[in-house]
Amino acid sequence: EKDVTDGQLAIERALQIQPASMWLLGFLGGPRLDQAMANVLFLAHLQTQAVLIDELNECVMVRPGTHYSWSTEPDEIVSLLPASAQVEGVQTAGLRWPLDHAHLLLGDTRGVSNEPKGATASVSITGGLLLVTRHFPSDP
Repeated sequence: EKDVTDGQLAIERALQIQPASMWLLGFLGGPRLDQAMANVLFLAHLQTQAVLIDELNECVMVRPGTHYSWSTEPDEIVSLLPASAQVEGVQTAGLRWPLDHAHLLLGDTRGVSNEPKGATASVSITGGLLLVTRHFPSDP
């Protein structure tokens, strides 16, 4: 019996060595939505950049003053989901539908289902917390 998930305990243990970043495998998959959601939302507590990844998805929390960029994959779907009441100054590059100093509200779907238009893409914000998700469709 314990008060937190095994995933949170593992992350807290990993943070003891003060990594510059973390790639967390197995934190998105499985049959339980509550476990996956808890792991995604736990990213809001971390000051160390952490990427949750499984075979079809990855997600990272973007904070004000940081610039998240990546090499895009063919057919990937990018979504920008507010993880705070409001996200301010959303700036994107390399996406089909760019945002230029946009404001996104918690629960709004404006940032869902974007597409890369080049070899790289990036996102930055000036306020709030923004979850960037990437989905890699499997071959039919």
